[in-house]
Amino acid sequence: ATDLTSYLFGNILLVEQQDILYLALLTIFIVGGSVVWLRQLMFLTFDEDYARSQNIPVVVVSYVMAIVVAVTIVLSIKVMGIILLLSLLTIPAVVANTITKDYRAIVIIAAIVAVLGNIFGFVVSYHFDLPTGSCIIFILTIALICVKLLTLYRNRRPCR
Repeated sequence: ATDLTSYLFGNILLVEQQDILYLALLTIFIVGGSVVWLRQLMFLTFDEDYARSQNIPVVVVSYVMAIVVAVTIVLSIKVMGIILLLSLLTIPAVVANTITKDYRAIVIIAAIVAVLGNIFGFVVSYHFDLPTGSCIIFILTIALICVKLLTLYRNRRPCR
């Protein structure tokens, strides 16, 4: 049986082989779709009117994106919990967006930040016997703070 904490923080012990298969298929679909329809997704994301002028079915693509996000959340809750899931959906993208404004670079950097945050979070969790989700969120938050501070430092103006 699952309880509220399993949904908030996830429980790796509740993950079944079927869940992993579904997540793998979803990942293949998302990566494949992103590669094939990247240009259309960029148009839609940044300028809906321009996307319409390029004959992109804006309503259909918007619904498909909403469905994919919903399926991703539903499939991921059991594994990582709502709190870690929301952190993984937002923090890497914010870090990447702070570094660059190029959409393709944001996608790549966000994926790298997410993977590295997970790896370092697992390492910290293992060595200090701490909850894995909390460690991943902590590492991602530290990365975000560092990037924001470096950006502030780089953009500061000298005092006169």
